[in-house]
Amino acid sequence: MKCKKESTAQKAYLRRQLHRRRLVLFCRIFLFVFFLICWEMSARLGLIDAFIFSSPSRTVRCFLRMMQDKSILIHTGVTLYETLISFTLVILCGLIGAVLLWSSRNLSEILEPYLVMLNSLPKSALAPILIVWLGSNIRTIIVASISVAVFGSILTLHNGFSSMDPDQIKLIRSLGGNRIHILTKVLLPGSIPLILANMKVNIGLCLVGVIIGEFFSAQAGLGFLIIYGSQVFKLDLVILSIVILCVLSAVLYLFWFLVRFRKYYQKCRTLRQMQQEIVITTRHLPPPEDASEQAYQELVELLYQKQQELTQEWRVRYSDMMEYYTAWTHQMKTPIVAMRLHLQAADTPENHMLLEDLQRIEQYVEMVLCYLRLDSDSTDYLFVQCDLDSIVRQAVRRFSAQFIHRKIRLEYEPLDCQVLTDEKWLLFVLEQVLSNALKYTPSGGTVSIFLEEPKTLCIRDTGIGIAAEDLPRIFEKSFTGCNGRTDKKASGIGLYLCRRICRNLNHTITAESQAEQGTTIRIGMFRETRGIE
Repeated sequence: MKCKKESTAQKAYLRRQLHRRRLVLFCRIFLFVFFLICWEMSARLGLIDAFIFSSPSRTVRCFLRMMQDKSILIHTGVTLYETLISFTLVILCGLIGAVLLWSSRNLSEILEPYLVMLNSLPKSALAPILIVWLGSNIRTIIVASISVAVFGSILTLHNGFSSMDPDQIKLIRSLGGNRIHILTKVLLPGSIPLILANMKVNIGLCLVGVIIGEFFSAQAGLGFLIIYGSQVFKLDLVILSIVILCVLSAVLYLFWFLVRFRKYYQKCRTLRQMQQEIVITTRHLPPPEDASEQAYQELVELLYQKQQELTQEWRVRYSDMMEYYTAWTHQMKTPIVAMRLHLQAADTPENHMLLEDLQRIEQYVEMVLCYLRLDSDSTDYLFVQCDLDSIVRQAVRRFSAQFIHRKIRLEYEPLDCQVLTDEKWLLFVLEQVLSNALKYTPSGGTVSIFLEEPKTLCIRDTGIGIAAEDLPRIFEKSFTGCNGRTDKKASGIGLYLCRRICRNLNHTITAESQAEQGTTIRIGMFRETRGIE
């Protein structure tokens, strides 16, 4: 089952959101371009000193000069290399430290104050000590970078581990699990969103730590370029290094954005698939990333269970109703048959009128049963090649008395045609169409039955016809139109059932009519394949 189309309000809301996002993007780009233009024009007009403040054009020329000897690529690569090494070590040390503190409450209480103090300590103060201890090399830079992020990482992860759901831990312990099982089955899997968020923060802190380390101990890198440029008053080099750092930070952030977007896209794709398949259970949902998503998934599960209960209740009630009305229909047929036999015993005008009313009652009873079976899962369609002439003759034979009594002439041509259909259901359609033709054709009129190519059965009458404004709606449920309001006997269900049955039989049914001239119903049976709804 396909999902419903978006409403007008939804489309308007999506348009507003898209417009807002485009406006925000435009404003961001405009502010950036406007800043560059103002900066460049101020330097060219002498409003600012280009030697001290540089300018976009001078920065670009400096970049092109350094690209010729690839020195800028070397410095950028060194900074990026040191950042990635520091980031990896911070993640490992952070996880190991947090697990150790979680595993021992005494150790956590002892070390937590020192971790808070070290996290608050300005890391630039450690640089001279690290240079003395480790020397002026890459190790000093990496250690300085690690010191910026590792203490905060340990504290954040430890607080996350300590706030895990105690019920889940109790469940593991009740099943005989130890601390290793709790760690691998509950703690680490449940902390993945926290770990990812911590990694996102640490990548930026590691970059800051690397730059601090390069300020004091480096022979290459963007931090080295900033210090060197400021010492020799090459402010173009300083500005270029800062710009590259901004770009590098954006690239690192974009990496995490792409990781998050991939997870978001997979989640949205899973939800769309579930919408198409109407399978709404938490078993198919992506793992929740936080408490709010967990609560939403629990709500979805409750709604699904409630929907299953209501569906089962509806099925039971529908089954009971079907059994009742089926039994009622069959019980009604018995006295109808008996009454018909009694009325046929005497050929009087009163009996003819009673027989017509009785036939109408029988027709309504059959319509009730047909209406119920249309939506049933056990509708007994049997598609075989049938003789169309034989089916039409059965329908005509049932209304033969009405043709004679109402003096309506029947024009019928033998139909030499084989069609793929269900005889019982097609016969019901023909009887409904003939009943309407007889009902709205005055005495002395004509009903014609003939075949058009390809395999289209036509039933034409010379009755009162259908108003032009009613013709497009005659196959709608419960629609009676002007004729029905005048007749007071129309139910508005007969032609609706005919259209539903024809659709299930893969037949077509159409109507042509003019007021006071008659109506033509065409039933197309030219399709050789069947499609059941």
